[in-house]
Amino acid sequence: MAFEKFTEVGKSFLPRATITARGLLGFTEGACRRYGIDSDTLAVMYFDRETNRIAIELTKQEQPGSTKVRHRTSGADLSIKSFLAYYQIDVSRTTMFDIVVEPTTGWLIIDLNNGRERKSSAASEEVGTLDEED
Repeated sequence: MAFEKFTEVGKSFLPRATITARGLLGFTEGACRRYGIDSDTLAVMYFDRETNRIAIELTKQEQPGSTKVRHRTSGADLSIKSFLAYYQIDVSRTTMFDIVVEPTTGWLIIDLNNGRERKSSAASEEVGTLDEED
């Protein structure tokens, strides 16, 4: 068996999402790779009040309620400020969440009950450069 050289230093491979206090939903590079989030991706947001979970339908076709996902050099993000206000979801601190895929719909699920608050730093407010906790 031959050794393989690792050259992807500093990149994220864990599929996670972060919601910032400013109302941005960010995806790590790992999430972008795993779920095919690219420059043509749109997102449709859903909320389950009973379980306090967000669902994200990724699509390439525009539809009512869809919003453009901005692909960055390191991950991707979209503004969900109005979504958070409409459902009165309090994210006063930047919080990281694991992503689960709903098997029947393929939607990305974020459980707001299981987030990890991010430590504040100048770089952490820029979604594409959030520090990873492994």
